[in-house]
Amino acid sequence: MLVVMVLCIVRAVLSLQQENKMGFMKPKVITPPPPPPPPPEPDMAKATALAEEAMAGERKRRKGAGATQVAGLTATQATTSKPTLLG
Repeated sequence: MLVVMVLCIVRAVLSLQQENKMGFMKPKVITPPPPPPPPPEPDMAKATALAEEAMAGERKRRKGAGATQVAGLTATQATTSKPTLLG
């Protein structure tokens, strides 16, 4: 009976060793994942083309000074009249 118990214990220990792929008394060590691959080099020609295209679109959307509506007096109107005590 004692021999059967010892064989069961040995079998259990061996199965644990095979599952862990490690020794019986060694701690389980988790290996870190490999580092990620380096990012690809930026395509400077494509970036330059996109930037130029964006600038061209921005220039097309701009309006001239005549289209700007100014609330109140402009700088030229304010300097032509002299201030008085009444306002």
